[in-house]
Amino acid sequence: MSNIKEVVESFFKVGEKIVVAVSGGADSMALLHCLMHSEKEFNLVVVHLNHCLRGKESERDEDFVRNFCLKNNLKFVVKRENVREFSLKEKISLEEAGRIKRYEFFEELEGKIATAHTLSDVVETFFINILRGCALKGLISIPEKRGRILRPLISFTRKEIEDYCKKNSIFYVNDSTNFEQNFLRNKIRFNVIPELKNISANFEKNIFKTLKAIKVDEEFLEDVTNEKFNNIIVNGGIELKKISKLKSSIKIRIIIKFLKYYGITASNEMLVRIIKLCNKGFGKESLPKNKLITIKKGNIIVEENLKFKMKEVLIPKKGEFCYDNLIFINCNAKDYLKILNKTKHLFLFRFCYDKIVGDVFLRNRKERDEIKLFKRPTKTLKKLMQEKGLRINEKQKRLVLADELGVFWVFGFGLDVRVLPNEKSERLCLVFEMFNFK
Repeated sequence: MSNIKEVVESFFKVGEKIVVAVSGGADSMALLHCLMHSEKEFNLVVVHLNHCLRGKESERDEDFVRNFCLKNNLKFVVKRENVREFSLKEKISLEEAGRIKRYEFFEELEGKIATAHTLSDVVETFFINILRGCALKGLISIPEKRGRILRPLISFTRKEIEDYCKKNSIFYVNDSTNFEQNFLRNKIRFNVIPELKNISANFEKNIFKTLKAIKVDEEFLEDVTNEKFNNIIVNGGIELKKISKLKSSIKIRIIIKFLKYYGITASNEMLVRIIKLCNKGFGKESLPKNKLITIKKGNIIVEENLKFKMKEVLIPKKGEFCYDNLIFINCNAKDYLKILNKTKHLFLFRFCYDKIVGDVFLRNRKERDEIKLFKRPTKTLKKLMQEKGLRINEKQKRLVLADELGVFWVFGFGLDVRVLPNEKSERLCLVFEMFNFK
């Protein structure tokens, strides 16, 4: 515990501008204390991101950090973000949304950035990544340094930091969400970690040693990948002969790196299909974002998948409208049966226009689209199609209908419960297959 301050000091040079991310909790207040009381002189700027998640408690945390800075004559920068709104919009977890907004905030600031991640955070993230499935980089969890972001407390446990606060009479605030068991991180913190500590009191330190060894291997493999990558790219593609000679671990890393240039994150399933394509030496495979990976003239290239690329098609709210093999008929509820009796064998479905918000578009599915089918929980279209075993090229063929609130129909799956007609429905849209329609 006595060397915490010395370790923190060792990360920075005299006179450096250090942006210290301070939440008001024990970890960040200990980090700030170390830097304030260092024998080296630093140019400190305290920053606080208010996630606006906990009402008065969030306000309390912001006021606590602000008042501390005023009292100690420290520069203070605060920013407020509606993390919950961002989480819902992007359909990601609150933890991930908060992380994204924090690092966006950091990008706005100059100087080295010090965050208060501890060894306990590293171990928890290690187990989270294992549960979700990961490669070596995921096992490393939280790196000690990433660009200008430094984590000086990363070799110390949360208990060691709290003991440091107690010894130095450092006041801090507690985040109530850190004790809620509905978060995966907290389940690991309060259920898994204590059991492992019962087996080995030093298990966190031992995991840290293991992660340092993994990091050495990961850095070596990354260096080899970068070296091979620079020699294997020809005219914007991967030379098939050269990549075929490489070991699988490097081959996979090169493909991952290659796809990143196109903004595509490779899944395990995708990598398996691409490796098979490489072994075959010809053919093509569909990728997200309307792209194809294909082999042409001995090179592996990524190109637009023009076959399934479609602009959003606006569906008129009145009359009849045809697109491809679909026909849309807008009608009053009283005319529904009259129309249906004539064309019953071609009828696909109907939805209630009274429940539609804004315009209706026929389009391909997008990332993070989701739907709530009758008597089923809300699921992303990606998840639904995975459960049905559809390949990527089949997924791209599946058209959807969407309004301002999102997708409400998916070809082959059905309607969202929010647009299902009922006895109060006045305006309907009937959808038919167009073959031989009269």
